[in-house]
Amino acid sequence: MTGCVKVGFELEMSDIKTADAATIVYGDLVHWKDCYGENYDKPILTYDRFHVLSDGTLCNSDGTCCMANYRDSEGCRQRADRSEGHPDHLKWKGAELISPVIDWESAADVADVFSRCEDDYFPKFKEAGAVCNADLHDGLHVHIDISALSWTEVRELLLAIEPVQWQLGRLTSEWRRHEFFRAEELASLRTAKTRDDFDARYRTIRGHRGGLFLLPRWNDRIRRVVDIGPYLDPNRPDTIEFRCFRAAMDTAYVAECIELTLDVLRGCHRTGFEEEIERRVEELLRKHRKHIFNGEFAGIAMSGGPVPVLDELWRVAPDVAPKDRECDSIEAVLEEMKREIGEFQNRRRRSTKLTESGESPLP
Repeated sequence: MTGCVKVGFELEMSDIKTADAATIVYGDLVHWKDCYGENYDKPILTYDRFHVLSDGTLCNSDGTCCMANYRDSEGCRQRADRSEGHPDHLKWKGAELISPVIDWESAADVADVFSRCEDDYFPKFKEAGAVCNADLHDGLHVHIDISALSWTEVRELLLAIEPVQWQLGRLTSEWRRHEFFRAEELASLRTAKTRDDFDARYRTIRGHRGGLFLLPRWNDRIRRVVDIGPYLDPNRPDTIEFRCFRAAMDTAYVAECIELTLDVLRGCHRTGFEEEIERRVEELLRKHRKHIFNGEFAGIAMSGGPVPVLDELWRVAPDVAPKDRECDSIEAVLEEMKREIGEFQNRRRRSTKLTESGESPLP
């Protein structure tokens, strides 16, 4: 990853009307091209500017899901018509902000994109009711340009990244349908002979009741936490997509997520790669635990991965590393962390028992 590094991001939001978000970005609805149809067909976009789209995975605090239903004037939930150009597009909530292509090596380019977010879009989104909430499935997706790589190089890149997919999965939102590569799928990818064969094997998934199925590109089961679907799609830019971050209207956090993905790509063939990414994930969890990674399932790899070892250190670890503390020894700090972990686990167990018994977990 040298020279001009092109990146982009998609930020998902809930509770804001899709049309309101589009009006904020475009100024009106004349240039708005939204998703439509039962298969969530996406319009062809140019990536020299910001865009807004609906997204069928987004949920809202009023119990509606984007593109699926909406609340009418009396508060009743109604099924939405997804057909292209239908007036129901103006009624549903949930939006995805799509950035222009960013030259990550250009400080001016980065500053221009992020300043528009911080000074214009984010304040207006929030004023219109937008929230980024992991419980509502809001995610941040980072795209990195890999157009210079051949399909065989992309395959080797994917296989090299595979060992850290579960670590990256700890950063995801609460959506239970995040997908990871399984051993048999990776073994199949290794034997591909052509790009078309590679594409077909990438989209071939074993069904829950057995049997292999070649799925269409829009199907969620082929969109893994680390996804090369865009690279293989002739109608999309040649990118690798990291679908592994929680959403937040915070450009400093977005920048850290982009840097993490670039470090994954730069270092995936180096010795100590897995330990380095594990450390980076822990740092990200700890730094943003108060306002982003604060749910019960934050930091836990889900969707059929290895059984997670209970590890809550990032939740209670001090903001200042032990070596920077003047008074306490490392042993004393670790002992205090263990005590706080035990208290955290006891509170969670007590809350679960009270909830199951019908009592309120609140004092």
